[in-house]
Amino acid sequence: MTNSALPPLNEDEISLLAEFSKALLPTHGARAVESVKRATDQTRGVRDIVRQLANEIDDEAKRTTFVYRAKRAVETLRERKLTATQELAKKAERRRGVLSAEQMACAEDALSSTFGPKASILVARYASSTDNSRDFFEQLSTHLTTLKERTALFRAARKLSRAKTTPKPTPKE
Repeated sequence: MTNSALPPLNEDEISLLAEFSKALLPTHGARAVESVKRATDQTRGVRDIVRQLANEIDDEAKRTTFVYRAKRAVETLRERKLTATQELAKKAERRRGVLSAEQMACAEDALSSTFGPKASILVARYASSTDNSRDFFEQLSTHLTTLKERTALFRAARKLSRAKTTPKPTPKE
């Protein structure tokens, strides 16, 4: 009997269930996948699934081994998710550079050769519509028609960015 009210499995859950199936192979053989399927048709709770599968194993030592392998699979999945989340946070943090007056002036200088006095209007428009420097320069670049102009804009932005992150030498006395 399957419970149609259960949500569909996501990619991580499917991967975890595959690990449970592998851990059951020594005791269940070819029936391992069927046992995992039967358990997931009844519940989506990982603890409940592991408990149910462990209860099917009569030999105490083999049951302990299965539970250990299942716990390791869950820990591995958690570590992988945590690492992925941390990487996403790092990327988001890199993208979230607050737009400074220096960056606006840099963009205006880079655009002035193409747009003249209208460059300041473009800069003001995009400075008010974005909250980070990457989006700001990306949006400005859409108004440039040649690769040379875009390259100049991004080169100026990178140069400014490097100048901000490079420590300034202290004067010797």
